[in-house]
Amino acid sequence: MIAKDGTTKFAELSVSLRRDSEGRPVGFRGVARDISERKKAEEQAKLHQQQLIQASKMVALGTLVSGVAHEVNNPNSFIMLNSPILKGAWENAMPILDKYYEENGEFILGGVR
Repeated sequence: MIAKDGTTKFAELSVSLRRDSEGRPVGFRGVARDISERKKAEEQAKLHQQQLIQASKMVALGTLVSGVAHEVNNPNSFIMLNSPILKGAWENAMPILDKYYEENGEFILGGVR
C-alpha cells in the first residue's frame, strides 16, 4: 500500500465475503494489519544471513589458501635446508670426479655426461 505521506507500506489482509439473508454476495468484510516493520526486520535478517554466508566463504577461501601455502612451503623448506649439504657434497666430489675424468675420459654420472 502507499500511505498518505507517499511511503510504501506492507499489509496483511484477512477478507471474507458478506452475504444477504438470501445468500447473495453484498460485499466484503476485512481487517488489514500493517506489517511494514516485520517486513523490514525480515529483509534485515536476510541481509545479515547473506553477509554471514559471504564471511563463511571468505573463511573457507582463507583456509584453502593457507593449506596451499603450507603444501608449497614444505618442499621449499626441505630444499632450502638441504641445499648447503648438497653444495658441500658436490664441492667435495668435484676433485675426485675431475681426477677420474683425467684418467678415464668422459663418463656418465646420474644419466648426464
